Amino acid sequence: MHERRQYVRIPDESEITYKVLSEPKINMFFTKDLSRGGIRFFIQDAVPQNSLLEIRLTLEKIPFSFRTIVRTKWVRKVAHSERYEIGAEFVNLPEDANEYLIRYIDSLIKKNG
Repeated sequence: MHERRQYVRIPDESEITYKVLSEPKINMFFTKDLSRGGIRFFIQDAVPQNSLLEIRLTLEKIPFSFRTIVRTKWVRKVAHSERYEIGAEFVNLPEDANEYLIRYIDSLIKKNG
C-alpha cells in the first residue's frame, strides 16, 4: 500500500482555536493529530473543502503558541455527533512556528519510540 502523506502524523491533543476567515465567530477545540504539513481536528460547523481557516495552535508540552492559516483538504461528519472532523494543510506557516513544530514532533517521535 502506498502512503500518500509527505509527513508522518503524530497523535496529539493540543488546544486549537479556529475561525473561518469569512466569519467573525471563533471556536475552540483540540487537535487529533498533526504533522509538519498539516493538522487534523474537530469543528462545530461544516465547512466546505478548500476553506481557509485562521487557527491558533497551543503546544502546551513546549510551551509555544502560534497563529497561521490552514486550508481544509477534507471534511467528515462525526457519527452520532454534531461535530465534524477535518484534515487541513498549513498555508504559509511562519518560520519560527515551523521550527518549533519540527522540534515538537521530533520530541514526540523519540518519546514514543
